[in-house]
Amino acid sequence: MAVARSVVPQDEVPYAWIADVAKSKYDAFMKAFDDLDAKAGAIIGYMGGGTGLATLGTLFTVLNSSVSSLVVIFTFPAIACSGAALCLAARARCTKKVFPPPTAGSLIEVANQFHGDKHAAEKLKAIMATQWELCSARMRTVVTEKAHDVDTATKGFVIAVFLLVLPLLGALFYPKDDAIKTQDSNIYIKEMPASKAP
Repeated sequence: MAVARSVVPQDEVPYAWIADVAKSKYDAFMKAFDDLDAKAGAIIGYMGGGTGLATLGTLFTVLNSSVSSLVVIFTFPAIACSGAALCLAARARCTKKVFPPPTAGSLIEVANQFHGDKHAAEKLKAIMATQWELCSARMRTVVTEKAHDVDTATKGFVIAVFLLVLPLLGALFYPKDDAIKTQDSNIYIKEMPASKAP
């Protein structure tokens, strides 16, 4: 309560509206914190249910030799972006230190200092306004870091989706390895001169 103790409210000054504004700012940061947490969870869900499955499907196809093994090279960028986005989203969802308002015990100690003061209610609102402001300042840092991780994870997710086009293009322009070998064998057979009978 260092900040609260340093505040010296004046008599007959309306502080209630300042406390309301300060509290609304803190509530906005807490809502942003919860919204970002939900978005990070959604990204993790999308990566597992959408891009991740598509990437694994591409790898499974390659391992079953249904397409050229070169297609796996075109899968790596999507895997890298998916992994990076997933890591950032997971970091955004990690437990963060939040900064709630002071405990009831601390506030009671401050209120006791104004015992007998007929303007105590307004003065205590001024002190509480400084506490909401302090909590908001600390929450701003937490929310900013969380927002950066979520924004970067979102961009990585979008890029990973677009990069899934690369394996498809690879499958179109690079035929199956067995097909190439078969075509080469046919050409070799056609070019061999016919053997003459003895």
